[in-house]
Amino acid sequence: MRIIDKNNDFYDYLQSPTDNLVFDRRNSFLLTKKMICDRIAFLRREDKIRFLLLQCGSTFWLFLLTATELGFYGDPKDYDIELLTSWKNYDKQRKCISFAVIKFNFAYRTLLSKHSEEDKVHDRIMKSVDKLQYAIDHNEYEVEARLDTVKIYKDHKGGFVTSTMDIPLLKGCGIANLIDPFTIFCAIEEYFSMEKTALETTEPKGATNDDKIIMHGFDTKTSFRGKQ
Repeated sequence: MRIIDKNNDFYDYLQSPTDNLVFDRRNSFLLTKKMICDRIAFLRREDKIRFLLLQCGSTFWLFLLTATELGFYGDPKDYDIELLTSWKNYDKQRKCISFAVIKFNFAYRTLLSKHSEEDKVHDRIMKSVDKLQYAIDHNEYEVEARLDTVKIYKDHKGGFVTSTMDIPLLKGCGIANLIDPFTIFCAIEEYFSMEKTALETTEPKGATNDDKIIMHGFDTKTSFRGKQ
């Protein structure tokens, strides 16, 4: 896979400049710890624990985030992050890179009961990883905050314009120490490979070259005229 981007992420060194699979990542932004803390603070909940779900293609990673430093108003200022589990699920909709703070439905929220000591909550979570994975596979969770988009405000001819960046660079948020770069590179490469295969198989069997030209939006009479 070849990556087109002026910015770098922790898995970029694995790319092949001559590969025909291309990841156009020019709409990327650096996802930092501060940005994640700001998103969590916006949720206005007192829990020190959050679940983060990363998806690349058909591969999923579930993380446990624990706030280690709180501000004056109880807002998180720093955190530790722990990888709970990773798996593949080819039945769910594929996404190139999706990253979000999630919460589970009521049956799973008992894991985070405020009436229990914090260390016991962590122990219960570790013993229930399979149940949490099941909940994700069966969509028994909700997205609290997206971490894969950010709005950038730029000064343009005396005024500000807003643009949305939707490809997070993951090297600055803490998970680069937990995920093997080869694993995430292969997951993204698999996504583009499967998308390319799906596109190629949409052409019906027996279609002529003229049929394929029309299906791709060209006019056979004008688009492919010989040079005069």
